Amino acid sequence: MTALVPVTRSQRLVLKDAPIKIVAEELLGAIPQDEAPNEFPELPIPLTASKEIRDALRTLSQTFNGVTVAERRSLTQDEVSALGKEYEALQKVVKLIATREEQVKEYVRTHQDVDAEQTGVAFPKDVILNGNVAAKATERDSKGHYILASKGSPQDTEIPGTTLKFSNQFSSGTVSEDLVAIERAYLAGEIDEQTYRSCTVVKRVPDAGKVRAYVLRTGDTSMLTRIVKRGRNKSALYLRALKK
Repeated sequence: MTALVPVTRSQRLVLKDAPIKIVAEELLGAIPQDEAPNEFPELPIPLTASKEIRDALRTLSQTFNGVTVAERRSLTQDEVSALGKEYEALQKVVKLIATREEQVKEYVRTHQDVDAEQTGVAFPKDVILNGNVAAKATERDSKGHYILASKGSPQDTEIPGTTLKFSNQFSSGTVSEDLVAIERAYLAGEIDEQTYRSCTVVKRVPDAGKVRAYVLRTGDTSMLTRIVKRGRNKSALYLRALKK
């Protein structure tokens, strides 16, 4: 049987029009979270830059931002040529750069995890002494890294020889609502019909099949113009090989 939580009259008055997540925070104390992984994330596979990528990087060092336009005008052939070379090189390296950026973040996060273990700040599992829990396992995020930062107190790693630092900042998990969970619980027999009816409403909902039948029966196409819209035509720029 589900355990019931006493709700005071003042809570009912304060929460009667509140969003469901506010009600949950007030009555649950702590909103349940998805279970975090028990294993640490694997280190990313080292990148290898092909000759094509190295050539593209070399091209970018020579052409990047080489053409700038300060007024609305047509481009010269030399400008189109320079922009074409730059754009082709950008396409080749942009994905590699984004991947490398994520690798750097992963290396630094792993460094912070290991450093926290070595300094006794973080523990992968509960620390048991004389049968008692002396220190609980450190909280982890969805990837398996330790949550070493807290609100207003980031976990920093200074970068030697610079005035910069890697700053690992805390953010609370996003609170979401899944009202369909009530339907799933009812179908699985986890809640009774009385509870299900108390948490649901019966209402009329527009239905595409009903609209189709109505329009075909009556010829009232105004319903179609209300609900079916086409977005504006558009065009996009790509780099393609010339047709020979």
